[in-house]
Amino acid sequence: MPWEDALPENREINDVTKPVGKLSLLEKAMTIEKTINGNTAELKLTGWLDTKTAPELEAALNELEPGVDTLVLDLEQLEYISSAGLRQIVAAYKYMKGALTIRHVSSEIRNVLKMTGLDKRLKIEESAMQRSTPSAR
Repeated sequence: MPWEDALPENREINDVTKPVGKLSLLEKAMTIEKTINGNTAELKLTGWLDTKTAPELEAALNELEPGVDTLVLDLEQLEYISSAGLRQIVAAYKYMKGALTIRHVSSEIRNVLKMTGLDKRLKIEESAMQRSTPSAR
């Protein structure tokens, strides 16, 4: 590529398609663990919530039983969220008529929620560690 000529000769070019473990950086996956307790559904998201995986969350939300009137999203293991993922969270909020709680939000994802203003609309529960750490607010 022409732009490679501008790089110093001893500098390595990081290829985002280079495998990292079993997946390349462009192929991050997401898993969803669903738990139903009475009329409350909890979805634990692990991995990346992006354009590729947002349809998985949409499908999980569409599969919720009609009697579920409260939704909890546990984001403790969520590493990344894109605008497509945010769109699904907003759709869930609207569908649940506000009966949505988000738990265990990392500082990175909390920053994304703050930048978009969603932290003002969504109910976000802090973990005990976040409540005791002033920088987590």
